[in-house]
Amino acid sequence: GQMDHKMKWIDMIIHELKNAYTRQEPPRFIFLTHSIGAHLVQRLLVIRSDVLMRTILILHLMPFMRMDAPQPQQAILSAISRHPHQVIFIAQLLSQACKRLPDSYLNWWMKDSIQDMNARDFAVSLLQQPHMARNFFTLGCQEIRDLPQQPDIWAMWLIGAHCPTEILFCGNDHWSPEFHMKDLFKLQTQGVVPLNIRCTFRQELRHDFVVVPEMVADVKAYCLDCILKTTTRNAANITIMPVSRL
Repeated sequence: GQMDHKMKWIDMIIHELKNAYTRQEPPRFIFLTHSIGAHLVQRLLVIRSDVLMRTILILHLMPFMRMDAPQPQQAILSAISRHPHQVIFIAQLLSQACKRLPDSYLNWWMKDSIQDMNARDFAVSLLQQPHMARNFFTLGCQEIRDLPQQPDIWAMWLIGAHCPTEILFCGNDHWSPEFHMKDLFKLQTQGVVPLNIRCTFRQELRHDFVVVPEMVADVKAYCLDCILKTTTRNAANITIMPVSRL
């Protein structure tokens, strides 16, 4: 489902670039991912060697690539993935209940977690859509079941042979916990995964940084720094392709 959609989208972009550029050299790509987008891009590059050969950098922000969260979050996520129909039914009931509540009450309830007013209004509108609850948990349960519990070492070597990967971890993140970064460091010292996977940890950031304007600026600066370091080493026609899912 999601993989087919992403591949068709990238094929469309490649086709448009071929029509837009007259130079013979094919375009190069930088993939910027967030959360489950990291897993989707990793799968995409393993399947599509033609896209991987054109990629000069992968930037993973708080990657949700392993179904291995700290307890008790792991137990909760596992229970959700085992009972998708019941979870979707309950989520739609809660969404129906939210539709009956005043927007001002829901806005007040979310003010601490989402500070930006426009983002909060958008989140409230999503809470009040039962179809959105169904779609969200249908895809979410599938993703939880599909994700491996251990690092995909074979994929890391395959991708690492062609381009480096930069990974940004943040504090208090059960989707991409700090121990995932420590596991990568340990595997690198053992020679199990490539050394061109570089990790950065920022305790003050959140997984959902996009709803906190000051965090967006910090993450943007991090991304630009990584991109500039790469592009100075790669004189190429570069296309930045964001593939994200919160």
